[in-house]
Amino acid sequence: MLLADLLFVGIGGFSGAILRYTLSKYLGKYTAFPFGTAFVNLTGAFAVGILAGYAGLSDRTNLLFISGFLGSYTTYSTFMLELYSLLQKKRLILFLTYVSLTFAAGFFFTLSGYWIGQHGLSFLL
Repeated sequence: MLLADLLFVGIGGFSGAILRYTLSKYLGKYTAFPFGTAFVNLTGAFAVGILAGYAGLSDRTNLLFISGFLGSYTTYSTFMLELYSLLQKKRLILFLTYVSLTFAAGFFFTLSGYWIGQHGLSFLL
């Protein structure tokens, strides 16, 4: 492993963590439903699909964006903590909505992103 590889992961990770924190706080501020975490996880799933589907990325670009940025931008541990909190508060409908939305929509966004990554953005132009 090269020092440069670690630097790419670190720069991406720093940037992803800052953006995740900012969006999670801003989007989840006024509601019981954890919109901030749901948003970052779904947009992260979409972005990782695009990047994984696009075959032209270099190893360093993968390190920067997939391992670094998206690795810290999406947040499984916060998702689990928020689920636990919803159960503790006996918010079963919100709990089930959050689990369903995150997994179903996350999978859909990943597949959609992968398709876009493979076919490029030319279909939008």
